Amino acid sequence: MGLSTVWISVVPGLTSRINPPRTVLTRFPLGRVTGPPFDRDLQATVVSAAFDALRDMSQPGTIQELSYQYPTR
Repeated sequence: MGLSTVWISVVPGLTSRINPPRTVLTRFPLGRVTGPPFDRDLQATVVSAAFDALRDMSQPGTIQELSYQYPTR
């Protein structure tokens, strides 16, 4: 028995080469994988989606792209 993990990534090419067990992909800037600083609502939403993916993904190496948009100011 091991510890289940899910990776939140913003770099699809690198992610597919590393091949983590489970990945959710956001199209956010590097260093901001869950959203902008202090945007707790979006950050919590992305982390919640990652936990949902952890529960739902059954195939190793699965990459699920999340549809959230990075806010512009």
